[in-house]
Amino acid sequence: MDITALETILMHYAIEPINVALIRESSDNQLFKIVAVEGNYALRRAKRTKAHTIEFEAQLIERLMSQSISTPQWIQTKSGELYVTADDGSVVILMEYLTADPVEEEHIAVYAHKAGALLASIHTATQDLTLNAVQNRTVYSELERVIAQEDFFVTTFEDGNEFVERVKYYMGAARGKGGTDCIIHNDFRPHNVLYSSNGDIYAIDFDWSCYGPAIKDFAHAAVEWSMLDGQDEPNTHIHEAIVSGYMSVRPTDFLDSDFNFWAAFSCLSDTATYICDKIFNQEELPERIRSYMYKKFKYFHGKE
Repeated sequence: MDITALETILMHYAIEPINVALIRESSDNQLFKIVAVEGNYALRRAKRTKAHTIEFEAQLIERLMSQSISTPQWIQTKSGELYVTADDGSVVILMEYLTADPVEEEHIAVYAHKAGALLASIHTATQDLTLNAVQNRTVYSELERVIAQEDFFVTTFEDGNEFVERVKYYMGAARGKGGTDCIIHNDFRPHNVLYSSNGDIYAIDFDWSCYGPAIKDFAHAAVEWSMLDGQDEPNTHIHEAIVSGYMSVRPTDFLDSDFNFWAAFSCLSDTATYICDKIFNQEELPERIRSYMYKKFKYFHGKE
């Protein structure tokens, strides 16, 4: 999105911008820092999130803030809306700008315990909660993208049939393990947690949030915090820190029973996202399915 388009969007808000700078971009979002006369703001442009999903996220943020869970507050437009739909169809929100940084590799061990506690607080605040907004995303959404392209996977990749069969197995097994018990963040990676100079931490980017089992969310978070891309196994110290943080807020016995299954499930889902995005974007494809997350999947699949 160019500056002219951003300036048009910012006209919907009661602020006077001075400077706009892109500070982060991923396959899902662009994040800009807006320096305005009134103060600093963060603007997030969601590349593929639809309006109804934003409404779900907005209601979730409102719920979390009512429970004193730290996350950036959304800024309303002049007409009282919580988002703006750009000319290209993308959805844009404006938030308060936090003087905080994403957790990087060198800080993971320091903040793992607090991160576990924060995730547990999110699950506690949303346990058995149903929001008015519709959310079509589920924990199966990314795996369903593979099933929808089953023939392509089987004929394109040397191990495509094996990959599809694994997707089918994990989808079926997950459905047999019980239903939803809360709203999950669904992408609780270190870069989606911010820390401030005084040690406070904040959860951001709830655009993938949906109803789901807390164990799936926890397992995904534990993998992403304790087993960085390229590593052969989890860091035991960091894994134990995020577990103890979670348990300090939400004592539970699910961490032992199904952890390896849901860790494998979440890694397989992330692999599906990565490969399906490459197909959608018409990028060069490997002969076999491979990614950092697929390597992690194989580790936890072997632990079941």
